[in-house]
Amino acid sequence: MNESFLARAGLSAEESERFRAGLLWALADQLSRYTAGQSSSVPEEAAENVLESMLYCVSVELSFRPDPAAALRAVLPDELFRCGCERVKGMVSDLKVLYREVLKTRIPTELIVYNATLDGAVPGFFKSYDPEYAAHENGALTGFPDYPLLCGDKSRGGVLYMSHYLEELLRENRFCARYKKNYIRAVLTLHGQKHRLDYREMIVNIPELLLEREHAPKPYRLPEEQESVTD
Repeated sequence: MNESFLARAGLSAEESERFRAGLLWALADQLSRYTAGQSSSVPEEAAENVLESMLYCVSVELSFRPDPAAALRAVLPDELFRCGCERVKGMVSDLKVLYREVLKTRIPTELIVYNATLDGAVPGFFKSYDPEYAAHENGALTGFPDYPLLCGDKSRGGVLYMSHYLEELLRENRFCARYKKNYIRAVLTLHGQKHRLDYREMIVNIPELLLEREHAPKPYRLPEEQESVTD
């Protein structure tokens, strides 16, 4: 059971044990919903997965509380989970708005992995993501999108990961808007020729290649302001 937030909250051993006991009761209720009350026996792996999902929702909820430790002491685990689950669902709705912004600013490129991520992987996440029973996972992605970010963070899954991914992708799209389509294609083509690859099939980050072309210092970072346009 991933309970790192209990240690960070500074709960006593007795308080932590009380939280665990309450969470296990909440887990029993959730597993009953999971099986629609048809089975009293759930495979251990499935039960552990549902528990991780519940802990994920609790962790998300605590991140919005002004005093997480006080919330852990005063609020029942089941209530924290339910509030967290509803919050995660709300975040998914917000992500769909963000995704539309990403589409509006998409880079005009023939890079397959980029287009497949925007047109397939991200919609797949929205269709299959399950806040109730697998909030910590990435839905049908069963991992992470293939298009790499300049500054990616794979330390978290679920809606927190996708939120970071789309926010960074939007920043990258806006950065690439400084450049003409033909310039981006030329940079990708030269990189492909260098490695004897069809640039359209490469798995590369477009801003990284643009910054490399400009001899930007490493580690590469997107500038805060984008004004000029390169022909």
